[in-house]
Amino acid sequence: MSESHVSASPDVGPPRCRGSSEGTLFARGAVSLAAVQAATTGCIFVTGVLVSRALGPQGKGSFAMLCLAVALAPLVLSMGLGQAAIYFVRRCVFSARECAGNLLAVTLLITLVVLAPLPLLTLPSADSWLKNVVAFRHPWLLIVCIPPALARLYAGHLAAAIDDIRWYSLSFFLEAGFRLLCAVAILAMGADHDIGFAVFFGSSLAAMITWRELFRRVDGIRPQLQWPLLRSLTAYGTRTQGAAILGYMNLKVDQLVVAIFLNLQSVGVYSVALSISELAIYASRATSMVLFVRASGMSAVFASHATSRVARLSNTLAVFIAASIWIAAPTVVPYLFGDAFLVAVWPLRVLLFGTCVLNLSQLLSSDLSARGNPSAGLRANVVGLFFMLAMDIALVPRFGLLAAAFASSLSYVVALIVLLVEYTRSTGVTTRTLICATQGDVAA
Repeated sequence: MSESHVSASPDVGPPRCRGSSEGTLFARGAVSLAAVQAATTGCIFVTGVLVSRALGPQGKGSFAMLCLAVALAPLVLSMGLGQAAIYFVRRCVFSARECAGNLLAVTLLITLVVLAPLPLLTLPSADSWLKNVVAFRHPWLLIVCIPPALARLYAGHLAAAIDDIRWYSLSFFLEAGFRLLCAVAILAMGADHDIGFAVFFGSSLAAMITWRELFRRVDGIRPQLQWPLLRSLTAYGTRTQGAAILGYMNLKVDQLVVAIFLNLQSVGVYSVALSISELAIYASRATSMVLFVRASGMSAVFASHATSRVARLSNTLAVFIAASIWIAAPTVVPYLFGDAFLVAVWPLRVLLFGTCVLNLSQLLSSDLSARGNPSAGLRANVVGLFFMLAMDIALVPRFGLLAAAFASSLSYVVALIVLLVEYTRSTGVTTRTLICATQGDVAA
């Protein structure tokens, strides 16, 4: 496959149906994905509640750090190949079977590389040091949890590439659901120190089921490495993944700062505030993925129209959810997590401002990536991350969790400003048309 495909105009693609049928497919996919992600969020939320009540703030902090590492490592190692597969399969540059075979081979290679240093963790000095850092009896879980999480991530992206949003969303749900079931079983047996196994088993079972379904959908998958295909995927994927990694770090890196300057107990409290605040943007996470998949095959005009309407509806919903959380937080947080987490209420309220802003950023970044410009999200997230780190380092040691929440929210605003400048300049869409839903949007 020649490299000329990569430089093709992002708005050139095979003819597709336009108008109401495309809008119906978009809405159906977004609603379906939002419903499954709501169930996924419920599983994650209940798991957090159980761990918090069983292990307290410090145990919740340790579990949050493990989940953070297991989520971030596959993002880094995947090199954006899954997102690139969606882009090129939707534009009919490569086939889904070709991409699946190459991503399976890459998964196996990365697994060998990741597991190679595992014997070093058996050394008493390394084992003791890691136990002090992560507060788990089995610190090697930090390593062995990564390959199945990566495999699940690739399988989800490939499902979206073949226009199966259902299995893309179900892969997240299966992982979260299995983690919840395993956590319940481990805590019921009284093995509190083994709670990390819930992460490993959840990712492993979800990866096996999702790849099996993918194998059936594309009529078999054979591991293979096609260097021209991988070069094309990597050229696009590294820019997309850079934006995804930095976007994820914008959401989570403040937990690392809290761990460095404060303690694991503070991480546990802050992770509760962060996880609740993210409830306001789960709708945009669902629609941004559907937007990326659909817009990759749309004309520029139709993509702009779809993004504007989705943004207005999503922003309105995010503000409504954030307002509800603000009001209910003083009552709900201690009731669900325990009185020790009452101090999470004000950091949560500060974070809600930022998550409402982040809602629009996710949609604009997805639209620009579908147009062949993933670097826009990368630039915005770089600016936002450096801004947040500077404020965190300056303020968190002195002012604690409120400073971390304030720095995060302000960094989301900075990143959005960068994205808005890029988006309005490249599409001609005005900022006002992206903000608030109209009666016509709801009717449509």
